[in-house]
Amino acid sequence: MTERQKETARFLEIEDAFEHREPNTLDEIDATDTLDRIPYPQTVETLRKWNGYLRDGGTLRLSVCDFDAVVDVYTKGGGDPEPMLCGPRGMNQAVFNRRKIAEVLNMTGFEVVGGAEGSLNWTETLGRIAITVKKRTRPNPTLPLNVHAIMSLPRIAWTDTFAHVLDTVSHLGMPFTKSTGVFWGQCLQRLMEGVIREGKAKYILTIDYDSIFDARDVLRLWQVMEENPDIAALCPLQIGRDRDSCLVQFVNKDGTLRRQLHSDELFAEAMDIKNGHFGATLIRCDAIAKIPKPWFLGQPNAEGRWEENRVDDDIYFWHKVREHGGRVAVCPKVRIGHLQCIISWPADDLSVRHQYLSKYHDDGRPDECSTY
Repeated sequence: MTERQKETARFLEIEDAFEHREPNTLDEIDATDTLDRIPYPQTVETLRKWNGYLRDGGTLRLSVCDFDAVVDVYTKGGGDPEPMLCGPRGMNQAVFNRRKIAEVLNMTGFEVVGGAEGSLNWTETLGRIAITVKKRTRPNPTLPLNVHAIMSLPRIAWTDTFAHVLDTVSHLGMPFTKSTGVFWGQCLQRLMEGVIREGKAKYILTIDYDSIFDARDVLRLWQVMEENPDIAALCPLQIGRDRDSCLVQFVNKDGTLRRQLHSDELFAEAMDIKNGHFGATLIRCDAIAKIPKPWFLGQPNAEGRWEENRVDDDIYFWHKVREHGGRVAVCPKVRIGHLQCIISWPADDLSVRHQYLSKYHDDGRPDECSTY
């Protein structure tokens, strides 16, 4: 028997282990260094077979070739891309990256719950993606989706966002309504009231004029909302404007701010937060219909000033939702983009220096980008 035949025989042991097993009985399957040795046209079929042997909630451990890392090593150096791509003894017959492995797992009833040991990091070693997934039966949406999309808009907006909005609402069959006015909170409340009054939608999708997202983001939010009827509003993760951190403040069950997070918690489907945002957020109609109006109201601080300790319209809304028993949460698995203006400067070595507009107004241009 050749080395390749021996390796193939060892690889097939995982199939032999299922020979006398009943479906839906296994707690765990360890398939590290296995999936990428199966011919790529059989990837989905193989994952569905493994899914069939696991009980609901059962664990599957995977380690596969990370094609993006291989390309990075090839273009930048720092390693040998050929064995990374081909695997031990040249057995690899499929390649993956984070997006591909996440999509095929989602198609076959699995959901990523951690890295190799439950950590946040997917990368076990250079060129390998190592993740832990669980068998998970999600609600299967029927189209048109029972969601009504709304936007409060200025007269001039980002055309890139609108391209994604139109693609998403048409793909999911969602009605879409916009309103334009200087008082965006008033516009948003009127839009929400109109959707609730019409009585056809279960959820409202609020969209900011500078968000980037697609149908997959909306569907995952919808699935989480369907499984958690106590959630009144579910936000995706989004980076704040003019900053390098997310628009999120995590809270404990008693409403106090959380000061520490464990990395594996970011694989949760929903985490409680103090305030949400309207970037691409799903709101349960029944949850806000019972809240006294107004839903949006700006309030100055104790000295009557619109400075520190004021309450803005959006913060007022989230406080009202939580005051009336609504759970406000973020889904860490859904990440959307945030369009914003930045300044790109040429540095001494002709490389680029990116700078937020607010940083420029506060500090001026970077020193290494000055005219001389």
